[in-house]
Order: sequence, then C-alpha cells, then structure tokens
Amino acid sequence: MNILHKKYKGIKPVHDWYLSSPQIEEAVVSPFCTGDPEAQDYPREVIIESSTPRPDLTEAFHNSTVLRGARDFLRLNAQFNILPGATQSEKARRAILIKTNVCQYILVGALAVVVLFAIVAGIVVGVLVHSATLGVATSAGVIGIFTLVQGYLFGMKLLGQGKGH
Repeated sequence: MNILHKKYKGIKPVHDWYLSSPQIEEAVVSPFCTGDPEAQDYPREVIIESSTPRPDLTEAFHNSTVLRGARDFLRLNAQFNILPGATQSEKARRAILIKTNVCQYILVGALAVVVLFAIVAGIVVGVLVHSATLGVATSAGVIGIFTLVQGYLFGMKLLGQGKGH
C-alpha cells in the first residue's frame, strides 16, 4: 500500500482543497474495457461494474505502519494480484479504486459564505442608496457573478482533464 500511495502522489501531487481524502474501494472492472488495464497510458476509461468501500485498505493507504504486522495481507487480498504474463480474460477483474469525493462540509461552508457575502453586499448597497430594489438587485448580481465564475472554473477543469492533465 505504501508503493501505491507513492505512485498516487506521483500522479496527483496536489490535493484539491474541496475534495475529501482518498478512499480505497474494491472495484469490479468490466472485461469490456479497451486495452490493457495495467498499461500506463492516461487518461484511461474503464467500466466499473460495482465497488465496495474497504476501510482497512483506506487506513493502510494513509498509514503504512498498519500493515507492518500483517504477514497474510497478500494472501488475504490475492484478488488484486495480476501475475506476469497474464492475458486479459473474458471475466471481470477486481481492482483497487482510489476515490475522492467532494467534502460536503466545505461545499456547504463555501455556499454559506457566498450567500452571506451577497446578502451583506445587498444590505450595504440598499442602505447607502436608500433603495431596497437596488439592494436586492445587488444581492442577485453578486450571486450571478459567483455562479459564472464557478461555471468558468468547472469548465476549465473539464477542458484540462480532456487534454490528459
């Protein structure tokens, strides 16, 4: 797991601030994927038929000392071993899936900050100009601008992923 963690850090050295820490899952990879799943050509599309969270592997991924006393780890997790010279079969394979999700607390916190900022900006403008209509319009405008910025950043991230970054 320590080697897997180092390889993951080599591929993805920067952890996005809005993502949770990586979680390890046992995934069943469809045999209908194109190419060799062990090939190092990225990005690679695979079909995941199902996945099951593995808290033991997640803990070992983040803390390599957990497995120091586990002599039977490879024998107990033999489903992940791909022997040299093995050819692609017509049955599904089991694989380790490293998964990150959006951290819900950060998402709710960021949304709350944006809404509060928009409300405060609307109140300040409304009081200074003595117009409730302009205050509401300012709040709506601030939220609209944040929405456009978010859409732009999301689109740039998708375009960056399409180029193999």
